[in-house]
Amino acid sequence: MTINRIGVASAQAVQVRDLIRDMPFWKSIPPNEVVDLVVNETRRVDYSAGQVITRQEEACDSVYYIHSGSVKLERWRPGAVTTSNPTGGPVAVMERTVGAGYLVGRFALSYNLPYTSTATAVDDVTVLAFPASAFERLIYRYPSLRRNLTPQVIINRLRTMPIFTRVGLVALSYLAEEVTILPPVEQGATIYTQERAADHLYLIERGQVELFHPRRADQRLKLGTGNAFGFPGSIGGISSNGSEYGHWARGSARTILFRLPWESIRRLAARYPHVANPAIQEKCLETIKKISVFKKLTEPQKRNLAGYCTFQHIPQHHLIMQQGDIGDSMWVLLEGGRAVLNALEGGSPLPPVPVDGLVYFGEPALIAPRSIHSTIEAEPHSLWLRFHWRDFHTYLADEQDPTIPGNLNIRLPDAAPLTGIKKQESWLAPGEQIISLTRRHWLSLLRKLQLSLIGWLITLFVVVGLYLADLSVWWGIWLLALPSALALAWGVLDHWNDFFIVTNQRIIQQEKVILISEQRREALLEKVENVRMSTSFWGKFFGYGVVSIFTSGATGSIDFDFVPEPAGLQTAIMRLMTERKARYRAESRLEIQNALEKRLGLVVDLPSRVFFGGPQRTSSDDPTLSWWQRFRHYLFPDNQVQWTSTDRIVWHKHWFVLARQVVPLVIVALGLLILMVAGFVFDFYQQIDLMFTRTIFGLELVLGFVLLVLLAAIAWITADWWNDTYELTNDRIIDIEKLPLFLAEERREAQLSEIQDIRLNISSPLEMILNYGDIVVQTAATQGAFTFDQVPNPRAVKEEINRRVIEWKRNDELRKARAQMQELPDWFEMYRRLEAGREPTRIVLDNEAPPDTKGLP
Repeated sequence: MTINRIGVASAQAVQVRDLIRDMPFWKSIPPNEVVDLVVNETRRVDYSAGQVITRQEEACDSVYYIHSGSVKLERWRPGAVTTSNPTGGPVAVMERTVGAGYLVGRFALSYNLPYTSTATAVDDVTVLAFPASAFERLIYRYPSLRRNLTPQVIINRLRTMPIFTRVGLVALSYLAEEVTILPPVEQGATIYTQERAADHLYLIERGQVELFHPRRADQRLKLGTGNAFGFPGSIGGISSNGSEYGHWARGSARTILFRLPWESIRRLAARYPHVANPAIQEKCLETIKKISVFKKLTEPQKRNLAGYCTFQHIPQHHLIMQQGDIGDSMWVLLEGGRAVLNALEGGSPLPPVPVDGLVYFGEPALIAPRSIHSTIEAEPHSLWLRFHWRDFHTYLADEQDPTIPGNLNIRLPDAAPLTGIKKQESWLAPGEQIISLTRRHWLSLLRKLQLSLIGWLITLFVVVGLYLADLSVWWGIWLLALPSALALAWGVLDHWNDFFIVTNQRIIQQEKVILISEQRREALLEKVENVRMSTSFWGKFFGYGVVSIFTSGATGSIDFDFVPEPAGLQTAIMRLMTERKARYRAESRLEIQNALEKRLGLVVDLPSRVFFGGPQRTSSDDPTLSWWQRFRHYLFPDNQVQWTSTDRIVWHKHWFVLARQVVPLVIVALGLLILMVAGFVFDFYQQIDLMFTRTIFGLELVLGFVLLVLLAAIAWITADWWNDTYELTNDRIIDIEKLPLFLAEERREAQLSEIQDIRLNISSPLEMILNYGDIVVQTAATQGAFTFDQVPNPRAVKEEINRRVIEWKRNDELRKARAQMQELPDWFEMYRRLEAGREPTRIVLDNEAPPDTKGLP
């Protein structure tokens, strides 16, 4: 072994300094500081074949960067007690050869451990030895260096894979180096066939895979996010020692896969036998069969459902549900796991309640997201199933069985009966749920039916009179009864179209007269300052009143009269206001937890869903649509593509606004043009005296001048229509009115945070038919209200503004939480250092005896 300090080897000093500066570990770290803290203490060391560079369990005083040559790494641990190893003797859980560019000792440095493996030179090797103390100073100053040294993202994901339950962090770290992230597998793509050699194990990072045998219909199984496949032998059966998979694997949705060599898995199985056990594939199905929620589903339905949930292992104490947040998933704690329930009541904490699996939480979220009423903390090494409501709705759509929702045994926290999962309204935002839909009291309907009732009384008297006069009664029925019936239908429909909706995000009031007008007002729950209920003597007697919603906007209140049981509606709105505000506090706490886990290298990577993306949207540019459908979408843009992926949206006034100004001028211009052409033709074919010809020519000049003026007016109106825009970004709304030729421009802006309420106004039958109207956005800014005049598809415009306001509010709360916790990691870093000598870390570092795998597959 030859040791040479870089400071002495001056001839190579510049080259070595450049080599160190260009190493990939230093990204996002100032290179000059790396040179100052590392280079001057670095040694170049030469090893010959067979020499040991590091020895497992010895103190880590240096890390070695391989400049040239090959090094063999070995990690030995006590093995599991098996028939082939009855005493549990040491086994090699990791063995591989690494080459230039590898950093030996990085896991020991990252986890503050002795060397975690023995490194032996395979041939002549040259390394750069860095002192561990210099790296520790850099890690303390730049925590991101810890992630640069190790494949931290893959390690964090492997920690949450159920197949690696109780596998030590060091073993997973070495395993992460062998992971291959495959290109996305699209739906229907074959991953492997039954004749293919079983040389790799596959992990579903996210997505869905179907295992099947082409000649055995009973062997078919869907696996979702977090599961593993690629075990030789039959599907979900006993592992085979054969060299082929024995079944097919095919992507049933867009899927991201991790691939690991079976050779490494079998080495790890010498200490952790369950990592090579294919029974892990059946764990989801076995659990679903034991859950009462799905008790009434058929066996094939349960088998398919196993592929629509995420399978997760939580390796440390971790909050999975926070009181006050909006729950979007049903969580199932598997047998053998533990969790702790905590809750606040009246601002005071209730005693924690420990629970053991099998138990489930949040099953109402299968219908739609709901507020969470307790905090649930998973204890280390617990296994969970997560059914996201979007994935579950995808399952319902794939099954095409309308009886499934009615067969679910769901305990609703609210008093509403379960009548099945209804189709989401198109205007609801993602995760938004209708809590109540209130129409006016029946007395309001009687008021709308006054003319109809009077008409029926007149009809009755006329019919009786005609009958007594021995005349035909059909004339009375046709002349009086038919208008009365139409008035009755009109009144009922008019009553039915006026409603007051409360969702878990906002309050909406709609007043609509069929084919005549539509007005809609709404306010976010966060913007509501007060809810007032008032009633009269007759209101108390018949059970109705007026509910008024007050915001900080200048437009006053949102009032809805003739509300049945107004006190109950007022209480429900106040409760939702409290829950909505508590949600942002809950999200802030979860954000703090995530930031601390990231700082301490304890990130729990738990994908929430099986499928990528949301529901498909229709666009007028869709090539699958016919020309008539595309034309209809252009004229009546009810189904236009949503703008969720666009940072800036620009709306112009509806095309009819331009047409009603320009079309008359175009008609006049065409008339003048026809007259000019007729005069020219008449003058050409009729040889008349010179005076008459000059007169015609003069008239044509006048008509030509008028035509030019009309064309200029058309161009001016068109440019003026085009220059007036209404813009929406991720943080503000903008109203621009600009004259052509840069003569004048008025620009008004307001932050989304200043929006108080939004009103929709469609005021004529023509606007209803052509689908355009006004949007009034009331703000707390000095500019007051913003009016988007006569925009196309005003309902979609209003919903997009509302969606962005909700998204901005949520992101703003997260920004505040991040700003608040900027200094917290430093405080907790010092606290952790002070507590280091008192309590061991919760992470399993693989320094103990083989874990007890009782209960694991």
